[in-house]
Amino acid sequence: MKLDLPPGADLDWTATLKPVRRIDLWWQHLDVAEARFAALLSDHERRWADRFRSAVDRRRYIVRRGRLRELLAAQLNCGVRDVAITYNKFGKPRVEGCDLKFSLSHAQGMALYTFARGHEIGCDIEWHSPGFALKDTAKLCLSDRELEAMRSLPERQWVSAFLSYWTCKEAYLKARGVGFALSPRAITVAGGELPHFVELPDDDPAEWSLVVLDLPAGYVGALAVDGVVPAICYRS
Repeated sequence: MKLDLPPGADLDWTATLKPVRRIDLWWQHLDVAEARFAALLSDHERRWADRFRSAVDRRRYIVRRGRLRELLAAQLNCGVRDVAITYNKFGKPRVEGCDLKFSLSHAQGMALYTFARGHEIGCDIEWHSPGFALKDTAKLCLSDRELEAMRSLPERQWVSAFLSYWTCKEAYLKARGVGFALSPRAITVAGGELPHFVELPDDDPAEWSLVVLDLPAGYVGALAVDGVVPAICYRS
C-alpha cells in the first residue's frame, strides 16, 4: 500500500496532525460458504438478508456482515453476539461506548474492512468497470478542477483516473459519516502520483490523509483518515 501525503509534507506538518497508532485493514472474498457467517447475524440482519432476490447477493451479504461481526469482536475482545452495531442518521455504523472506528466497503465479490482507534476512518473499494465510470457520471461527481484534469488524459487512462477520484471521495464521505448529504462535487482531490485533498467543505484538507490501497487485480480502493497514518496492518 502507499501512504500519500500532501506535497511539501515534513516533520513540522505531520506534528500538527493527530498520529494514528495503527490501522487494521482486512479484505474478504465473499463467494464462500455462508453457513458459519449466517449463525452470527442479528435478527435485523437476517431479515435484511431475506429481502435479496438473488441467491448470490444474499450469500455475499451474509458473509460480509458475519465477517464484520467476527472482526469487531476480535478488536473489542468480546463475544461475537455481544457486538452491538448502531447507525447515525446517514447510515454510518459504529459501536457505542468505545473509541473503535471502522468502515466497510464491498464490490464484485470482495469486502474491505478498516479499523482504527480514536480516528474517523472511511474506505471504499470499486471494481475496475468502464460501465460505472461514464462521462455523464463524472459530471455529477467530479469538481470542475477534476474534470479539467480528466480532459487532459489519454482515453485509455480515463476509467482508472475516474475511479481514483471516486474512491477517495467516497472514503472521505464515509469517514465523515454524512453520506451523499454532502455533494461529491464539493470535494476536490489532486490526482497523480500523490493524490491528496485540496478542497473540503467545512473542513481542513491538511487534517486528512489519503491512502491509495494495493488490492487484488481489478479492484481500486482508497482510505481516508483524520490524522497521519504511520502503519497499516494489511490482512486477508
